[in-house]
Amino acid sequence: MTPSSNRSAIRGRPASWGVPGPAVQPARRNGADRRRRGLPLLRYWFCGQRRRARRREDQGYVDVYDPLVVCVCLATLLLSCLDAYFTLLLISVGAHELNPLMDGLLSDDPGLFIDLKIAFTAFGLLVLILHKNFRVVGRVRVLHFKFALFGFYALLVAYELMLLA
Repeated sequence: MTPSSNRSAIRGRPASWGVPGPAVQPARRNGADRRRRGLPLLRYWFCGQRRRARRREDQGYVDVYDPLVVCVCLATLLLSCLDAYFTLLLISVGAHELNPLMDGLLSDDPGLFIDLKIAFTAFGLLVLILHKNFRVVGRVRVLHFKFALFGFYALLVAYELMLLA
């Protein structure tokens, strides 16, 4: 018995059926191992290799994020850093912090104020980006809150720049 006919007999079919075994079938590999590529996460973020249109019932968590959403989150975090810096500048010229929690932190330790302000914003953005496809009220998605938060921080930084001028 040949090795291929032996495999056919093991699978429960006679070797006389003439079905080629796995050794006779041509290999469909091209030699490139796709698992050896570096940083696939960044490639998916910027190139978008996955399907854009998702099924309606598949509106939960995803593993690929739109580059626009990631850029808006990073820009919001940058605006939060600018807000903390401009707040310190405004406090130094005589302004007052309106948020009582942040005012207490600011009077105790300005470094802790900056750290916690940026950490709270980063954590909130992380929660928003993880739940971007969830719907809150009817047609309003969490993604819309992310863009609204970006607009809020942009207006806040513009207001602080106006106060500093």
